[in-house]
Amino acid sequence: MLMVMDTDVVVAALRSPTGASAALLRRVRLGQLRLAASVSLFTEYEAVCQRPEHAEAAGLSSHQIGIFLDAMAKLVEPVPIHFRWRPQLRDPGDELVLEAAVNAGADVLLSFNQKHFSNAAHRFGLQLPLPGPFLTELSTYPLRLPRSIRAGIERLSKQDGISINQFVSIAVAEKLAIMQAETYFAERIARADLEAFDQLMSRSGGQAPRGEDEA
Repeated sequence: MLMVMDTDVVVAALRSPTGASAALLRRVRLGQLRLAASVSLFTEYEAVCQRPEHAEAAGLSSHQIGIFLDAMAKLVEPVPIHFRWRPQLRDPGDELVLEAAVNAGADVLLSFNQKHFSNAAHRFGLQLPLPGPFLTELSTYPLRLPRSIRAGIERLSKQDGISINQFVSIAVAEKLAIMQAETYFAERIARADLEAFDQLMSRSGGQAPRGEDEA
């Protein structure tokens, strides 16, 4: 699941370590979610996070905010901006967020500013949740799928007349069976001794072949 965070979400994560925005960043840190940002958007993060009112609310020094931003820079996947769709929004700062999300091929644009992004998010096929409900949804449904894969699953499950959950469960079971088979054979292959096999198969004695098996 690839996300782009609006600046207000990053600020919320900085100011409120027990909030949903901070919890989502911790999930990025654990590799459970992916986060993308362009250089322009990250520069916006930096400029806003370093405002005195946010430092005071967060109870952090300028140095500590620098640590926060440096860590975020390590966590994000850089997004080169190949295509611009401006103007889509009234606020140039919002344009930075939207451009990063579209160029990244993000699944989710997280923002508290639902009104400003609503039409553009729908136009570009982006989910536009609030941090709190999104975190709750992740906790309830931990499996998140890219839009293209989900669309394929919806189409195929409908053809088979089963639910998406059933389709995914069957697909996972089949994949698990394949992996178990691969592991089983890999373990036996590691023990295989073809020279001993040749000796075994060229031995004398044993039972005479049945009629249909005579060479």
